[in-house]
Amino acid sequence: MANYKKNFFKKEYVLLLIILILIFYHTFYIQPIMKWKAENNRKDLSHIVSTLINDSMSETEKTLSLLNWFDASANNFQNTWDKKVLFAMPPSYIFREKPYFCTRLIGHKNVLWTLTSRCGSCEEYALLFREMAKEANLTVRSINRMGEDHNWDEVLINNTWIIVEPPGGSIGFNRNMSDFDPARNISCLIAEYPNGTTVDVTSRYTATANITFVVNNTDGDIAKNVIIRMLSNNYQKNREANLNCSTGSDGKCMISLGDGNYTIVAMTRDFIPLSYQGDILIESNQGYIKNIYLKRNILKMNLIAFYYFVIIISPFLLWFCMAWLIEEKRMKKK
Repeated sequence: MANYKKNFFKKEYVLLLIILILIFYHTFYIQPIMKWKAENNRKDLSHIVSTLINDSMSETEKTLSLLNWFDASANNFQNTWDKKVLFAMPPSYIFREKPYFCTRLIGHKNVLWTLTSRCGSCEEYALLFREMAKEANLTVRSINRMGEDHNWDEVLINNTWIIVEPPGGSIGFNRNMSDFDPARNISCLIAEYPNGTTVDVTSRYTATANITFVVNNTDGDIAKNVIIRMLSNNYQKNREANLNCSTGSDGKCMISLGDGNYTIVAMTRDFIPLSYQGDILIESNQGYIKNIYLKRNILKMNLIAFYYFVIIISPFLLWFCMAWLIEEKRMKKK
């Protein structure tokens, strides 16, 4: 035992380190893979759509045909919604039940990756339908209800935007807004067209309110270039709702949003930022003026850099701990 020395650079330890690096850093190399597969899947998409529709079909018939395809393919597409997660390293997840493993979309890029992964939730369904509808020469846009975690689509039929929700077949056609979790308030709805253009359509679905922020620093002076984010508490605590603004030279900015319970987060861009956080209850058809007084907060110091530091160091730290434990066991056997 006394002559035994730890060796952390054996072949098995080097292999372990490589595996851990591949796992922890997979987000960086998975994106080009997803892009490559998505581009290759364009032919498959064209083939699928061409077998489902023809030029003689009306806009309604085309839409229903695409929705029915999602239903017919239900066994091939595994829905990850509300599945128990054993391990998460976004965009990859391991579940206790089918699909067991799924690499989901990163943002709204490389949508046709879903034809390879064959898994996801409402976001993947909505974005894939949008691409299929575009291929079918339909005017379509996907709707992102980020604050309350839901996605669906709208198709322009006879100059009217019709709500559709794949999968769902005919049931998913011409849905009413009241069908989508009526107990939850709507914070913000963003429509995204296939070319990436976005438009705020919140007022199309619900009455909205305006909140004007007046921001001052610790000395009581006007604070400009302060980033303000509204986090929705309508579904989950402090969920990003795509509601942001930045104060101008007058220390003011305004956000339009649906009613509900929100958390206001305001922060400067300093290394040790001035910040504010507080809750507010919003009722529609109202105008609000919110005065914010910032305070220096060392606890929020460069958290993004700290997060990336943890990600970078984690595989090496885990590798060292695992190798050290194995070597300790070997020492005791000597």
